[in-house]
Amino acid sequence: MSSRVSVIIVNYNAGEALSRCVRSVAATEEDLEIIVVDNASGDGSMDLVRSVDTGGKRLHVIQNSRNLGFAAACNQGSAVAKGEFF
Repeated sequence: MSSRVSVIIVNYNAGEALSRCVRSVAATEEDLEIIVVDNASGDGSMDLVRSVDTGGKRLHVIQNSRNLGFAAACNQGSAVAKGEFF
């Protein structure tokens, strides 16, 4: 069954903040999926986010080869979102 809510997080070189954000979202009681769209970070963000324990919540990571900008990254996230709301 799909999660009711999809949380889309856009990242660019904010590894530590991203890691804290994903942990915080994952700690909620809500049935949700977490979608991280990375705009070609060079700070190890993806290694950090992949190491986060999401408590069983679905984590979908999109890693771009170049920075597409915030709006395009949001659109990428919404294209793969399974939730009714995002």
